Amino acid sequence: MYKVGGCGNYNDGQYDKSAGYLDFTPSTNDLSDSSAVVQELATLLTGNRLSSVNRAIIESAYTNSYGTGGEAKEKEALQVAQVLMTSTHEFSTTNIVFPNGNARQAPLMPSKDESTAYKAIVHINLKGGMDSMNLLVPYPDSNPGGDYPDDCSTLYNDYASIRGDDNRLSLSELISIDASSSDQPCRYFGVNSALSDIASSYTTDNDVLFFANVGYLTKPVNRRNFKDETEGQLFGHSAMQLEMQKVDAFNQRELTGIMGRMMVTYTELSLLFFVHLYVHKLTLMASLIQDVLGNTLATSKTSINKAPVRILQGDPSLDRPLKELPSGTPNEFMRRDIIGSSASNRDTLRSIITQLNAHTDAPIAYNAELWSQNLMEYR
Repeated sequence: MYKVGGCGNYNDGQYDKSAGYLDFTPSTNDLSDSSAVVQELATLLTGNRLSSVNRAIIESAYTNSYGTGGEAKEKEALQVAQVLMTSTHEFSTTNIVFPNGNARQAPLMPSKDESTAYKAIVHINLKGGMDSMNLLVPYPDSNPGGDYPDDCSTLYNDYASIRGDDNRLSLSELISIDASSSDQPCRYFGVNSALSDIASSYTTDNDVLFFANVGYLTKPVNRRNFKDETEGQLFGHSAMQLEMQKVDAFNQRELTGIMGRMMVTYTELSLLFFVHLYVHKLTLMASLIQDVLGNTLATSKTSINKAPVRILQGDPSLDRPLKELPSGTPNEFMRRDIIGSSASNRDTLRSIITQLNAHTDAPIAYNAELWSQNLMEYR
């Protein structure tokens, strides 16, 4: 009946790459007879459960699309009827429904409670490779002294020499940042000037931290012995992505990830807090408990596009369920125009779909109500 991902054709008249398309041909010879066409569709698609109200709405839309007839208009009218029929509660559920004509509205998004503190750790997994040696570079100090007697020009020159002219960044291509609050040997580092927003977030907004010299090693190695002395695959792209998610070089916490273990730690702190209250029979103000649980220790986790899931896995006995969201917006019911329809006609179809999924009178059919209410969000 319709292609995967929504109603409509792949390309007007070209179906070689389409998963499916609307190509119903009614048995009646008189395609101008909207009643006969819709009756046959209702029998095939809804087991003849289509309400008289919805039947009349689809017949009217079919007639308007059919217009004066002709092959193109006949095809369009048939597809309009099929799109509208598959949007109804009767097509998607087995309920008998009695539409009352009262328009159904998409639910309003709940407003954020600004009085409740909220923090999020956002992990963005860049699946491609990154030349980290050209992200953060030792930067010469023009005024060495104090805690930083080394001006780090030797480190920068070593970097430039080893990388070569084609793969190094010149000083003019670096944005200097102050690293004196760290235990690094250089007072300054240079950030690739192509990442000026990140450099600004570090220096101005204090919203960025760099974790330098972080990698997968189980023991000190050099270029001569790393193959024999290293457990993992240092130059394996997928292997290193997995190690990044685990941060468990010695496999002491099997099947867990670093962020999942962080969440479990917060959960354990919450449990220990209440055990302490019970054992010592302490009484604290309700507001303090609310602050500890509601603002600090109440946790949840969400994965977008199912990856990376491993990094979010924690102890199953204490872990929170994982919410998974698609990488894009939810699929609309109609992602493409039907044949011959313009954007304005598509808006008209959306309006008709709203009419077809109006509120119903008693007895209320739960599955039909659930379908129609959800459809209002994604039509």
